[in-house]
Amino acid sequence: MYPRETLQAFDRLLAQRGLRLGAIVVGGAALNLLGVISRETKGCDILHPSLGDLRSLPSAIGASTSPTASP
Repeated sequence: MYPRETLQAFDRLLAQRGLRLGAIVVGGAALNLLGVISRETKGCDILHPSLGDLRSLPSAIGASTSPTASP
């Protein structure tokens, strides 16, 4: 995975649904975003928000695409 392209695509997806996510990225993905390394990484480590805080994100994305969801 190339973190910059992946995160930009994710940001566009969220923006299309009127959602936003601020996160602290660490590890190889952070080094890639900073331009320290240019290789692919296997994942994107998120320090904040915690996994518990992110559990509602899939339903928020799904709810924002349903016909009854308000913009």
